[in-house]
Amino acid sequence: MSVALAIAAATLPSTAQGRRGPAPEPVFVIPGYIDCTVSRTSSADWPNMLGAVHTGVDTAYAAARAAGRSVEPVPADWYLGWAYSACGHDMNDLAKQLDTALAAFQARTGAAKIDVVSFSLGGIILRYCATNAGGQTPLCASRIDDWVGLVNATQGSQRANLLLCAGLAFRDMWSACLAIIPGSLEIRRMNARGPAPFGVESSIYWTPDDDYISPPTNSRLPGAANHRTTSPVGPVLHAEIWGAPKCPAMPEIVGRDLIDTVPHAPGDSETDCSARPAA
Repeated sequence: MSVALAIAAATLPSTAQGRRGPAPEPVFVIPGYIDCTVSRTSSADWPNMLGAVHTGVDTAYAAARAAGRSVEPVPADWYLGWAYSACGHDMNDLAKQLDTALAAFQARTGAAKIDVVSFSLGGIILRYCATNAGGQTPLCASRIDDWVGLVNATQGSQRANLLLCAGLAFRDMWSACLAIIPGSLEIRRMNARGPAPFGVESSIYWTPDDDYISPPTNSRLPGAANHRTTSPVGPVLHAEIWGAPKCPAMPEIVGRDLIDTVPHAPGDSETDCSARPAA
């Protein structure tokens, strides 16, 4: 499988009213899986995704300021893309690596909390870390304020099976591949921790036409704001949720969620990823 381009303590008013944005928080981007032919699985992935998130936050900030919202911009050096490798590592390894990276980012920025954007495989790694499913990342969830997940493999995908995981494209990431088989030990451990989003504000975007997550609803998480994402341009496939031509507004939608001008209201809703969101 080759993939292109992966929570607040205040009382929340209604979505229609929005809310005052708090102080800005660092933004940490977790991309998806590409392959094991490069030294770092995500090395070709995260720069593009990080740049799109940065642009989306800046655009959402400008729109919110123009609409009279009280928000502060995220400093330019408060963005970080996580270049990780799923090859030769199981979910416990990846969760520990992620927790270490989040802790280091906190220390560098001096921030109490971090906003996280995840894509595809990145979402299940984040969920495993935040639920402390492996028993080795008890502080992971406490580091996160807002989580925006795009077509995450958080409940696994029926496309993953023993034959696929043993195949040429995935044999170097055998352990991580096994973890995304629905009903895997890792998924059972996460589900046993209770409903998501484990104390963080979470917005999850999934597409009914996902060609990698099967069934597509496996991207959803109970307790999160789950957005069924569509476009008038046509069916939105897995990688197409991230930008033009079908989802040109997605970076700004993500940015709006991160600057905290609207709450992440739990439940199900519809999102047109071609339409610019309200400030």
